[in-house]
Amino acid sequence: MKFFRNRLRCIMSIDEMLGNIRKVLKEAGVVTNTYIFFSSDNGYHLGDYSMVQGKQTPFDIDIRVPLIACGPDVAKGNWQQAIVSNIDLAPTFAALAGTKLTGNPDGKDVQQFLRDQNTEKIDWRNFAIIEHRRVDYDVNDPDRQEAEDGRLPSYTALRFHNMLYVEYETGEISCYDVKKDPYELKNIASTLSGKMKKKLHAILLAAKNCGDKNGCWGVQMMKVEKE
Repeated sequence: MKFFRNRLRCIMSIDEMLGNIRKVLKEAGVVTNTYIFFSSDNGYHLGDYSMVQGKQTPFDIDIRVPLIACGPDVAKGNWQQAIVSNIDLAPTFAALAGTKLTGNPDGKDVQQFLRDQNTEKIDWRNFAIIEHRRVDYDVNDPDRQEAEDGRLPSYTALRFHNMLYVEYETGEISCYDVKKDPYELKNIASTLSGKMKKKLHAILLAAKNCGDKNGCWGVQMMKVEKE
């Protein structure tokens, strides 16, 4: 219980810190043209689903984190379901500062989601790609986990609005209907048709191997229709 209480104290200290930051911005007279973005790390498992400590799974408990923004023209109480990733932050910050990033960043500016309430017609990615690479630990690594069989094999996953699809290096696949099964407890991969498996595999390979100027974004616009 002491451990959990200390975690709650951390949240309270963050709340106090953000309040102090906004107070300083107001005193400096710049609060009306300052944007604040708040996000977080997802933290380690705390006994969730009897999983070992870590945060390497493709499940929502490991991949989803909060993103809260406030500032000029940001709609109050606006809650969006768009699939946004940390790769979108740099392009967004650059655009807010009136500049552009060099090269071809993987992410996109998310300002339209901050200011508009009705964003259903905005062309945006339909999935996020998630990758995990299992590494060999040095025997002298102080962070080495002794439970070798508790480490996940490498995998690539696609997180759609209503589905999580995962391919492991072992050849296993898993699929979850995150609308009907939000805790991702029932693997429905065995119920997928051959056509659907082929479609999902093709999208995963395209996302995994894209790399030209617009190819990655175009791949992320691909949809998977329900069977």
